[in-house]
Amino acid sequence: MLFSFALAMFPHPASVLVLGLGLCVSGVKDRCSCTKSGLECFFDSTCPGLGCGAEGQPHCRYCGDPKGVYGACPKLGVHAKQAKPQADSELTGSLASAAAVANTAEPKTVPKANAGLSSSMLKKAFDIDVFRCMAAAGVDAHPMEDDDIASLDGAIKYVHTEILTEHLQNPIRDTRKYNIDVVTRHRMKVLNPDTILGTPHAVQGEFGQFITYDFGKATNPDQMPIIQEQGDFVGIQPCTDLQCDPRYIACKPYAWLSLGNWCPNLSWDKKGTKKKPNPHCLKTVHGNFTKGGLCEHGFNGNGFLPGSSPTGDPGCIYTYGAATFVRLDDVVGITSEYCGKSHCKDWLDFRFNCSNRERYARKFLPDGQIEKVSYCVEFDMHPACEASCEAPSCKGLLQSGAPAYLGLPFWYGRCDPRANERRVEIVAHALGIPGALHSHVLVDTDVLQRACPPSIQSCNQEGVYNESESSRCSHTGGKLRVGHVCHQLP
Repeated sequence: MLFSFALAMFPHPASVLVLGLGLCVSGVKDRCSCTKSGLECFFDSTCPGLGCGAEGQPHCRYCGDPKGVYGACPKLGVHAKQAKPQADSELTGSLASAAAVANTAEPKTVPKANAGLSSSMLKKAFDIDVFRCMAAAGVDAHPMEDDDIASLDGAIKYVHTEILTEHLQNPIRDTRKYNIDVVTRHRMKVLNPDTILGTPHAVQGEFGQFITYDFGKATNPDQMPIIQEQGDFVGIQPCTDLQCDPRYIACKPYAWLSLGNWCPNLSWDKKGTKKKPNPHCLKTVHGNFTKGGLCEHGFNGNGFLPGSSPTGDPGCIYTYGAATFVRLDDVVGITSEYCGKSHCKDWLDFRFNCSNRERYARKFLPDGQIEKVSYCVEFDMHPACEASCEAPSCKGLLQSGAPAYLGLPFWYGRCDPRANERRVEIVAHALGIPGALHSHVLVDTDVLQRACPPSIQSCNQEGVYNESESSRCSHTGGKLRVGHVCHQLP
């Protein structure tokens, strides 16, 4: 199980995105309607800019106002089809309600293509790097399907918020939570099916909906009709507006992805085999068993690069190569600490034998007091900040200079977007991604070769940070390319 947290929806599902993974995409809701302001508006994929955000719709631009501020409206025929705008509850509700809306609001036939992406681009597989935090013993031990993975930022964020906080865990343990001790990197080739590409079903242009998986089973029953209709696909859940989790202040967008859809209604141990699936496995609307997105012989265990390209047909949506990985103990500094006369071997050695006990044998109590303990702590966070960095009590604590973090310095600053970004860059460097420490590039240059759609070509350059631009991060609105996914920033 990789992720076990409440999933948040994001207020701008039509935003332009280009994830820390490796592709460029445009929004999916090419419909605008302005009924409250008395002004006309139209869908414009080049937003933001003057007039954009009409009546709260990120990619709708005002036009034709009497004073001429917003310019003339496009001629008839240039407008995208107008429709009733979505209610706020549809934009900000839970993942389950969004899935239900998608299932009932969209037509059952394959919709017309979205003009935001060229058909030639949509028919070509794209390369992405994806990441997981897991037990070393499980790396490439099983096919990577019916599971959730992440961009590197998303993977490190998961460890920081869900795995480490000491005062929330049982002190009597001999591993990190879920035995996590490595960060893996896989190169994948993805070509989603025609039931997704070029249709209103597409999320961020080239993905399906994110499917929540635990032990190979999709946990949201409301998403089953979506899988029955759309089949095998790679889904995405982006954090584009940077406000997805108050426990973790981000500088760059990040995302999670879902793979598979083979017998998604049953856990791994109950699916059967693809040649002889359990009779209770989910079937598509055409009456066939879902095949799952991993192509036959789609895993190349002999090298990092995928050995073949997916076709986009049912049962062949993605391929991938063998993992590279780094040990968390090495990256976070555990093996640089002393345990007696030699360096600590691993997390367990550090836990019980670290030499610098004055610094590391401490944790927070629920009231925020610091307690000395008989073991060494990798990371703990003051209770005032653990649930939210935006809480007034947390802001006051941080401004006071009182201790907000305990444990290894690597993990300090979860409420600091700069510190969070630097942590990700350090892991990227350890995984062999060129330029991570100096150019803030989190994706291999090989993956960045794919061109962006014309609507977001202004976003073709990797985002570069400037200390003077913002106190929160280092950018202020507009478009930012992170890896090969172009995000529309707030």
